[in-house]
Amino acid sequence: GQCFLEGISRDDKMIIFSGRVSTEILLKVARMGVPVLISRSAPTDRALQLAEKLNITVLGFVRGKRLTIYTGQEQVIF
Repeated sequence: GQCFLEGISRDDKMIIFSGRVSTEILLKVARMGVPVLISRSAPTDRALQLAEKLNITVLGFVRGKRLTIYTGQEQVIF
């Protein structure tokens, strides 16, 4: 919300989410203009299909030093 209120660009930001990534969550992230979504849980298959179409990078099962890159592998730098 602060980015919106202050007119800050969101194209270089990410959302960190603790729940399962559904199409509804992904659509909200897309409307915000945020290109990366990180979650502790897994995305649904439909959410991954949508993420590919919307060019959103999705990382799931992010716990400790482990993670799974589902979409946008080219955007992730270690």
